[in-house]
Amino acid sequence: MQKRIVRYVASLCAALALLFINNGRGDAAVTVLVDPGTTNITTALTGFATEGDDMAGMTATAFFDDGTSEMLSWAATGAGAGGVTGTKGSGWSLSVSGDTFLDDAWELINSSGFGILRLVLDGAPGMTVFDRDIFPSTPGSVEGTDFAATTPLNIEATYRNFVALQGNPPEEDIFRELDIVFTDQGGFPTGAAAPNVLLFSADTDNATTEIRMPPPMNGEVPEPASIAVWSLLFAGIGLTAYRRKR
Repeated sequence: MQKRIVRYVASLCAALALLFINNGRGDAAVTVLVDPGTTNITTALTGFATEGDDMAGMTATAFFDDGTSEMLSWAATGAGAGGVTGTKGSGWSLSVSGDTFLDDAWELINSSGFGILRLVLDGAPGMTVFDRDIFPSTPGSVEGTDFAATTPLNIEATYRNFVALQGNPPEEDIFRELDIVFTDQGGFPTGAAAPNVLLFSADTDNATTEIRMPPPMNGEVPEPASIAVWSLLFAGIGLTAYRRKR
């Protein structure tokens, strides 16, 4: 009970801090949401400092207003820098130079000619987690920052799928995915005449081993195996009945 109270107070303080930051920026209209989803596991975290080139392998998927999408794999682009460059239309890009803990470390540019409705970052392929400003934190994580942006656009940023260290419950501060939805008509705009550059903050950490779904608990049999077992059982019953009939 005491741990839940501490977490509740910490979450409330983080929300108030985020509101203060956004109000201080003046134009930001950001809502931060949490979807616990399915808890993924990893062995340990490498430490709390993650730069742009440390997230190689992470996927970034952009969804456009014409119903198409493009998924890219994050790559290092220089010392401390990394990103993706899309080929949709005239192109779009997402990049980070330096520590993701810093304000406005991420830069999203949309020159594609299409509005971006949604951007989903999946850190697991790059052994990367998204770290919220929650205390207590997962060992090795220390302190994170909640998603924040300098923009007049309305944004819903959802942290999805808890990540926990193997053998421990999640501390509810690190996540596998960050799902950014632009809720205005037409999404995040494009073209030179539009505010097509978005700077945002979203802290990340790195894991020492792969981030994966946990194995079945308490001897549970995975669904395909269950189907096979039941199939064999019914086949055996049918064969027995056939033999008795003969």
